[in-house]
Amino acid sequence: MTGCGGSPSRDPKAYVYSEHFYDTLDDPLRFLTNEMIETVIRDGVDCDRIEAGAGKLRRKHDFDGVNGVLVIPEDEPYIVTGWTELADLEAALSSSRWSYDEIQKIDAFEKELHKRRIDILDEKAGLCQS
Repeated sequence: MTGCGGSPSRDPKAYVYSEHFYDTLDDPLRFLTNEMIETVIRDGVDCDRIEAGAGKLRRKHDFDGVNGVLVIPEDEPYIVTGWTELADLEAALSSSRWSYDEIQKIDAFEKELHKRRIDILDEKAGLCQS
């Protein structure tokens, strides 16, 4: 992505995990395996630099209709956080990789994550009333 900042390492062995990411690896709503993390690092597409935050980007890779997403700085091999998100419902449902229950959980996590972002944005804009 020319002109959009750096492009972090593609070597999975170079990466260290933030404490937050390490602590969430066992989260039953994230569904990221070590194999998926390595694949996202090595083969993922760099995107969403603005939403990831200053100096960071999202690197994502499709796993049968579900994206594995990592947030990483542009200039160092460090994983800030990561999760899965539904990219193509039909592909996910027809895949043997994902159960219907897992797809529902991924969708619920994504909706809750999005809701938290909306709440934070509203609060910053002074739209939330306590």
